[in-house]
Amino acid sequence: MRRLLIASSAVALWLAPAPASSSGLTELGSEDKGTIVFTPIGLKNDKGKVLCGLFKKGGWLEKGVARKAVSIEGRIAKCVFTGVPFGDYAIAAFHDEDDSGAMNKFLGLPTEPYCFSRDNSRRRRPPSFDQARFRHAAKKTSEAARMK
Repeated sequence: MRRLLIASSAVALWLAPAPASSSGLTELGSEDKGTIVFTPIGLKNDKGKVLCGLFKKGGWLEKGVARKAVSIEGRIAKCVFTGVPFGDYAIAAFHDEDDSGAMNKFLGLPTEPYCFSRDNSRRRRPPSFDQARFRHAAKKTSEAARMK
C-alpha cells in the first residue's frame, strides 16, 4: 500500500498540465518516429479531463517524456503523442474529474479513476515499468487500458 501512495503522488505531480509552451518531446528527424494513441476505457462521465503521461524505463512514474491533458466527449478520450521515437514506453493516466490538475486522494489512496498501459491496473500497487511496457515500432501504435 505504501508503494501505491508514493507512486500515486509522484504520478499526480508529474501529470499536472505542463505550461502551454511545453511541446513534451524533443524534435528529431521524422524517420524512426511515429504516433502513440492511448485510449482509456470505462470513463463514467465527461467531467474534467484525462491526464496521460508517457514514460521510458529510467523515469517510470517519476519523470516522463511527454504528458497530455485531453477533453472527454461521450465518455471517450484519446491521448495522442506525436513525433515519438521508436522504443519501449509505458503510460500512466487518470481521470481528473474535478479538473484540479492533480489526482485526488483520501488517506493517500487515489479517489479518481486511473489506469496503466497493458491494462495493468488490477493490483493494489502500480505495475513495474516492465509490466506496463509496450513496444512502439510503427508509424502508429495504439494502446488501451481500463480505468480502475
